[in-house]
Amino acid sequence: MRSLRLLAVCLSVAGCVTPRPSADLFEDVYSLRIPASREQAMREIRTRGREGLEALVLTARALGDEQALGLAAEGIGCPGSRFEWACEDRGTVGQQAVLAASRWLAENPSMAGALLRSAEPFDRALALISQAEQPARLIEILDGMQAEGDPLVVVVAMGMIECAERKAPDRWRQPLELCRERLTTAESWTADRCRPGAAGFDELRSKVQAGSYRKGTVSSRHGLLSIGIERPDGRQVALSAPCALRLYEQLAAAGVHPHWLVVPILYWGLADEAARREALAIALRDLERYPDGERNLILARAVNAGGRSPIRVRASGSGSRFDREELLEAAARQDLQAARPAIERFVLCRDLFGQDDLVALGGYLDPGAVADSAYAIGTRCEHGIEGAMIALLRLGDPRARELMVKLLRKPFPPLSTPVLYAVREHRSEELVELLQSAVRSGNPQAKRILDHLEQR
Repeated sequence: MRSLRLLAVCLSVAGCVTPRPSADLFEDVYSLRIPASREQAMREIRTRGREGLEALVLTARALGDEQALGLAAEGIGCPGSRFEWACEDRGTVGQQAVLAASRWLAENPSMAGALLRSAEPFDRALALISQAEQPARLIEILDGMQAEGDPLVVVVAMGMIECAERKAPDRWRQPLELCRERLTTAESWTADRCRPGAAGFDELRSKVQAGSYRKGTVSSRHGLLSIGIERPDGRQVALSAPCALRLYEQLAAAGVHPHWLVVPILYWGLADEAARREALAIALRDLERYPDGERNLILARAVNAGGRSPIRVRASGSGSRFDREELLEAAARQDLQAARPAIERFVLCRDLFGQDDLVALGGYLDPGAVADSAYAIGTRCEHGIEGAMIALLRLGDPRARELMVKLLRKPFPPLSTPVLYAVREHRSEELVELLQSAVRSGNPQAKRILDHLEQR
């Protein structure tokens, strides 16, 4: 019994506004760990109203905030909602207190509403989780959270939105998404706020410089560009284009060059002309200070925005299809004649990946309409050589041998079965001699084809 009284004393330092529950109430809470006593203990606790809830909440916190909130979220079917999860064993008094408090709050929205006004972030987060199965109630709570400043509560709220979007009917998706947008953006910074000495600006700069505030999302608000900086709690500081440039220049003076504050102004085209010109000058000035893997694309975006640079864009640089289009456009702006072959290759080959069989079917069509196209694909498109070679074999076009040479030079992947069948079906003395010569040079691809021919 002494241990229960000690627990009550220890929990009383947690700092809640309401008076501490009495020691005898904690004895009922402690009984929750015994399955046979659980139902009776919970009835006794509920008769004590707010004091009983306070005892459960304080006991739950003894687990640790993240573990307790994780178990509460798991209890309503929201695992993985952005924080750590409790272990599978739910037999401890702390774990039972979490589950009991969550169920009680879910059944009593007025008590949950009172807990949402608590000075303790844990209390507010637990109350929020308890209401997450009711989309209308959750949205009502989230609408009142715009001033919420505690990272834990914000992270929990974002997790509950994600969970509700998975579980709620479709009609709630858009309201929940609006809640996410309002909750995510902690504050908006205009040019007036982004100047040395302005309230909060120096702190913002130091946090970005230290890496605790990082690259966020870019969005359009009322037709104007908004550049996000993500805080550790998942919220974002939304900067106007002039504000982002002021911040960048302050950081650049300290030797830090976060290009993600500048490049969106070139790419999105939603900033005013003065900001666009300034961003362009900065991007070209500091290009060599940006990461190697991103420098070529940044240069391309600067060129496409009207910039001039003696450095040439590499049209064949790596990147997604959309990046490649930007690279090719910039290369054409700098030197059209030099870029033309790469552009022709991209236009011709853009949809060929995985389409070898369709190219090969061209071998059954009129030679005059297909042979030249197949040859162009085979010579220019990395993913089209096999299909083009098959088509030319079927058409009896001698250029098939040229494509066979290209194909044999590719060590991987192994030649496909359609290639083996096509060679067998349309074999010729010239083709066999070519393969035999390649085998004598140690080519394994040619050997595989000849071995297949000999099996006939």
